Parts: sequence; structure tokens; C-alpha cells
Amino acid sequence: MWCRPGLDVPARRLITVGVLAAQGHEDLLEVQFAAALSNGEMDESTLREIVLQVTHYVGWALGAKANNAAERAIARRA
Repeated sequence: MWCRPGLDVPARRLITVGVLAAQGHEDLLEVQFAAALSNGEMDESTLREIVLQVTHYVGWALGAKANNAAERAIARRA
């Protein structure tokens, strides 16, 4: 899926993060956030902004899980 034409990897990553956040998959979100950081697709401030955006639509409980995953990925990279 990640190499198909039509969407670049960062766009696919955003879609995947949104779906995982909506489903509450904190562990898989951390993997996606870590990959985005290590591949240079997103920086720390972008991850945090994504969390704010998805929280607005998925609610605070699921948004908190997304935030936890993002902050762990950021801390692990530091």
C-alpha cells in the first residue's frame, strides 16, 4: 500500500494516523509516529498538531491516547 501511486507517504501516514486514532490503537500510533519522525516526514511540532486536530474529531479519551503515543515516540527519539 505504501508504494502505490496517487498518494505520497506523508499523506498515507496522515490517513493511517487518523484511522488508528479513531480506533484507539495507541500502540500502533506510536509505531506510525516513530516512523514519521525517523523518516523525516514530520517533526515534533507537526505530530503535536496532528494530535490536536484528531482530538477535535475523535474526542478527548481517544485524543489522549494519541497524545501519549506521540509523546512516547518523541521522547524515544530524543
